[in-house]
Amino acid sequence: MRVQHVGHQVRGFYRVADYALRWGMIAPDAQRRLTILQFWQRHGLAATCEAFQVSRRTLYGWRAKLQAEGGNVAALVPGSTAPKQRRQRQWPAALVAEIRRLRTDHPNLGKEKLHLLLVPFAAAQRLPCPSPRTIGRLIADAPDKMRSAPRRVGGTANRGRCAAPACANRSASGPNGRATAWPSTASSCGPRTSAAS
Repeated sequence: MRVQHVGHQVRGFYRVADYALRWGMIAPDAQRRLTILQFWQRHGLAATCEAFQVSRRTLYGWRAKLQAEGGNVAALVPGSTAPKQRRQRQWPAALVAEIRRLRTDHPNLGKEKLHLLLVPFAAAQRLPCPSPRTIGRLIADAPDKMRSAPRRVGGTANRGRCAAPACANRSASGPNGRATAWPSTASSCGPRTSAAS
């Protein structure tokens, strides 16, 4: 059975579908701004400013953005309002150095345990002690994350097993059904049975 698209042999169907798709994906704020601009075109500047509580400067700015993009409504999507310069955490350098020292002495120690070890130091130095959550943020702010050992990439590391490749591939019995001992890895892999006579 032959499958046909819904708009097969309908002139202009895909153009209208593309327009509908673009209109459906426009942000609600951009649609509201477009509605305000259309209201301004029909009823004038004074009525628009009074009805929507929008300044004259804002209306002209929206219209300039829309014209610059050739009438594309996506130009009216509001930009990011995040500050360009974000506030940096300012904690005493001695406190941050102590966190780094503790993470070096106790590799990759967590923020809750670091907090317990940091309280006496902060009291002795008469410094404010950060909360465990703030300690986690201070660690995350550091470029190297205050790590002393490389981070494991996968979960397939040899934990508690010998690193010798012969250990992973050895078999219980050797040629002719005899038990074998691997003298090179027997000391590192644990006791092995001796060869049967």
